[in-house]
Amino acid sequence: MQPINVPAIDPAAPAELKKRAAALAKDLDRFLERRGEHERLVKSLRDEPLDMAGVMGGESQLRESNADHLAAELHLRQQLQQLSVDHRAALVELRNEACAAFEQAKIDVEAMLLKMGYRKFVDGQCDRCAIQPGFILAHPSVRAPYLRADELQSQSHERGFEQRNGAAIAELERTIEASRERLAAV
Repeated sequence: MQPINVPAIDPAAPAELKKRAAALAKDLDRFLERRGEHERLVKSLRDEPLDMAGVMGGESQLRESNADHLAAELHLRQQLQQLSVDHRAALVELRNEACAAFEQAKIDVEAMLLKMGYRKFVDGQCDRCAIQPGFILAHPSVRAPYLRADELQSQSHERGFEQRNGAAIAELERTIEASRERLAAV
């Protein structure tokens, strides 16, 4: 069984995503408590010697608990998957905003340098008073949005959580289907 966790949400993400992540974290805690109860039930049924009536009743109780547990885990994982997809979409939007801020910062720094007396750089011309390409990109007000856009770009392309969670969802669906087939055969 794959571990379950709530993906980390970027601090600049919309408040709605942060609320959903917090709510899912609470749901996850409740689910993990129920999982512990389920595992205790399994252990108690394994460890206790039962008569035939107790075995039949325990088996039925275990089957119901297992079905409830699998359905709850599947639902939780599907919600986590949707949260991750929505978070990635929000990261793309934040990256676009950071790229726009980067472009605006380049324009602002160039205007500031021109105001200070520097001239526009003309390719192939040797002019010590011309704005060199590295002047603008090295300025802190340009580097900050560039680094933020780069960070958001790498976060928005990270799909490891979604792939692992998707594999777990598929496994759960197969397990639930196999359980249904076994119950139908009984």
